[in-house]
Amino acid sequence: MDIELATTPERWQWLGAVVGNKPKSRLKAKDAQDRCRHPSAVAPSPSANLSWRRKRKSWLSGAACIFMITVPPSLVILTWIALEHFNGSLFTTLYALQEFGLSTFLRQFAPAADLRTSLAYFAWVLFQAFLYTVLPGRSTGQLTAAGNLLEYHTNGFLAWQITVAVFALAVFTGILDPAFIAKNWEGLVVIYNIYGYFLSVVAYVKAHYAPSYAEDRNFSGSALYDFLMGIEFNPRFGKTWDWKLFHNGRPGIIAWTLIDLSYTALQYQTHGYITNSIIIVDIFHVMYVVDFFINESWYLRTIDICHDHFGFYLAWGSAVWLPTMYTLQSQYLARYPVQLSTPVAALIFTIGVSGYALFRSVNFQKDIVRRTNGECTIWGKKAKVMRCNFKTADGKDHQTLLLLSGWWGISRHCNYVGDLMLSYAMCAVCGVQNLIPWTYAIFMTCILVHRCFRDEARCRTKYGDQWDKYCNIVRWRLIPGVWSPSVSNTYPTASAGHDSSALHQARSFLSRPALHEPTTTRMSPLFARLRTPVYKNTGSVARDHLASERTFLAWLRTGLGFVALGIAIERFSQLDLTELLVVARPPAQGEKHSGADKHGGSSFKETSNVLVGALLGTGTGSIAYGTSRYFENMRLLERGLFKPAYYGAGALGIAVAGLAGGVYWSAVREKNGRGEGDSGR
Repeated sequence: MDIELATTPERWQWLGAVVGNKPKSRLKAKDAQDRCRHPSAVAPSPSANLSWRRKRKSWLSGAACIFMITVPPSLVILTWIALEHFNGSLFTTLYALQEFGLSTFLRQFAPAADLRTSLAYFAWVLFQAFLYTVLPGRSTGQLTAAGNLLEYHTNGFLAWQITVAVFALAVFTGILDPAFIAKNWEGLVVIYNIYGYFLSVVAYVKAHYAPSYAEDRNFSGSALYDFLMGIEFNPRFGKTWDWKLFHNGRPGIIAWTLIDLSYTALQYQTHGYITNSIIIVDIFHVMYVVDFFINESWYLRTIDICHDHFGFYLAWGSAVWLPTMYTLQSQYLARYPVQLSTPVAALIFTIGVSGYALFRSVNFQKDIVRRTNGECTIWGKKAKVMRCNFKTADGKDHQTLLLLSGWWGISRHCNYVGDLMLSYAMCAVCGVQNLIPWTYAIFMTCILVHRCFRDEARCRTKYGDQWDKYCNIVRWRLIPGVWSPSVSNTYPTASAGHDSSALHQARSFLSRPALHEPTTTRMSPLFARLRTPVYKNTGSVARDHLASERTFLAWLRTGLGFVALGIAIERFSQLDLTELLVVARPPAQGEKHSGADKHGGSSFKETSNVLVGALLGTGTGSIAYGTSRYFENMRLLERGLFKPAYYGAGALGIAVAGLAGGVYWSAVREKNGRGEGDSGR
């Protein structure tokens, strides 16, 4: 499957894509000869250039560059202020900014630099550079645009192990306070930003005056854009010390583990206990970091290394965004602890681990198909592939495989689904009191949805009609049953290298005669995806579609009912019923209100939390299922088909029965508990 993969450091790269249009080059002829364009695979037919790094100049591009260079650093500072001074509330922070004014707000709340913290950070970067240089481990990357085949130091896992061991030794010997990083986070936020800007400037100057590989540079004609997106493809010290790989992986990602451990220690030192929520976050982050470094040689084939040049968005993003914004959960939980109930903690942990397992399984299937050229088995069956031919910019013919089996036969981006599951599990442990700890999940959703469009645009340009044939077979873009683009009118045809059985199944489905075909009008491509089809009102067309809409509204009402009931019970559980009863019925002579009443109130709140979670989950699931079923039925009705909701109705019935049984069991248990308490008196 020729799809870009979302790895941890490249998640920052999507922000560069919002810049939109790259200024057209205005270089002189001799400079243009030095300019190297990265070989992008293009199909013979399409003429559009879909690479966002090579588009026309516009005022919006300059404005977007300024936005990208100023707003993300401001967001990092604002997030720290919210956590440190405003109980983690971003809305309260923004309100204070409005009330105080910018200058007064910054004077009172902005983080300040600290000399000791700055020296410690530079020592950290030098230590990681030393490990990167001396530890064994070499891998070869992909050919660059100029034909350079470069070697890289891929010793990240060993560097991570040594770093964690040194940190643990320093803590156990009393040399270092385990909460040192958390206690000095204010100064680190400042020095992170200073180093990020410094590194960006140095990379920009080096690209002009001392490039490592001049033929691999990329100029746009706009100094602002070149500063943001980078000029040099592989800035290096010597032949193997790569700036891009080092900064993408070492100072930022290795620091994740130490930052998490430090904030866990801060939680214990501040509150006297460690919550299960921060432990779950630590486990998830360690799992992700270890996976990244174990597969570091695989990272050399991703977009960060193979396509992106080293500019502000990679330099600053790796130095600042990764360590600050990706560890928000541990920062939040250390200050505002959240203790999850055992069932909730187990559920979140299971979702996170399942997401990671899905992510790894999907990528493994793609890798093994590529290594064996499709001669392998997936899920006990021979792998089904499409062999697609394409040309690169240098005119050479190539062939690649598009996988039709396993996860890749279910969805074109199943690896993103696993990534999202893990991302939302990381944030869910923080509760829903504040938005800040959910920044990571929101950020990941924006990235991966954007990448779905970007990947498929690139693949359609690369493979042409072959990509449309593939999309006709693997219909779902991200989540099966929820999101699918319009299917191309070009049906698959068997050809050399194509799996005939898979194509036959696709043809048999797609070529079924439609009882009523939609009539459409010509629209601007910008709104083409948003248009509503218009059908001929023949036979039962209008009746069927109106019935489908009413069914959707029924699922929506059901879901909203469960959600409203859950919210009402959650609000009701916040009332102190013991105090209300005391006011309503004064105790009789000799009667005392013991701690049993308080314990009963606590037990009620614990039970209500479980019930609220179940109601909200059932309501959300009902709405999601109803929405998915509506769009699926709409596509089926276009072809004269219909699919009953056996599983959905059955699942809803089981959920309602489970809720009723749980409420009844809770009421019986509470009644028995009161009876035992009365007999004890």
